[in-house]
Amino acid sequence: MKKHLLVIFLAVLFLTPLSAIAGFTKSYLMAFHTCGTPNSLTDCADPSLHQTQIAESNDGTNWTAVPGLDTFPTGTSVPDLIRRGSYIYVYTPGHMYKVKVGNGKILVDSPVTILDDLGNFVNMVDPSPILDPATNKIVLFYLVTNPPSAPGVCIDTTVPCTIHIRAAIEQGTNGTSFREVPMSGTDILINPVDTVSQMATDPDIFADASGYKLLVSRGTKVQMFESPTLTGAFTQVSTLTNGLIVDGSTSSLTGVSAGYYTAGTYWIYAHDSQSNS
Repeated sequence: MKKHLLVIFLAVLFLTPLSAIAGFTKSYLMAFHTCGTPNSLTDCADPSLHQTQIAESNDGTNWTAVPGLDTFPTGTSVPDLIRRGSYIYVYTPGHMYKVKVGNGKILVDSPVTILDDLGNFVNMVDPSPILDPATNKIVLFYLVTNPPSAPGVCIDTTVPCTIHIRAAIEQGTNGTSFREVPMSGTDILINPVDTVSQMATDPDIFADASGYKLLVSRGTKVQMFESPTLTGAFTQVSTLTNGLIVDGSTSSLTGVSAGYYTAGTYWIYAHDSQSNS
């Protein structure tokens, strides 16, 4: 069905040709986060201590940190980014950082607000942006959360529950205000005997020749969903066993993932369980 390129960043990414613009000199960009220190992994379990970074690459395999880029604040777990015009929009749970392409400076650090169709605030984590080619609006995919429960898992593990992944459309042009599309994305039913995983997190959206693909982290596995439209309902890819494109039980590649499609080739990136970045 596809070719795969796999790397070891704990990352959600956006890949786009940058034509050697000053500030970003290579063909592709990736937002990723790191944790721990060279000698310790003790802070990896606390998202408030994670650090967001941006890397660039010419071939999609070898990546280097973008030189001179401002340091992002801590507490920016599972980032993703999109380019629109002369700016890079970096999203983390509840925040957007607007970065100038020409100099790599963070121009805006703003909270992100999502309202549902009734005007209620939506709690979310794990944002993944994409540009709607028809409108040039940012569409943000995310995991809906209901504090104080842990995101992406059942509060009571003895009974089934449904994990909701939704899409919201940018209101205005500042990249910080969104309106949720009812029944967009996908609902994942988790039950006590689920053979795939007892969790569903970290959605990543990307376009392909047939429409759109949505990757979802299922613990040590990655599941793929598809839809012909960006804000429609996504269903599990039927040509993959259990919809799985990465199975962490057979390799060190696990969980948090990102995808990119070009010229008939799928690039699937996933976390290396032996790495802290």
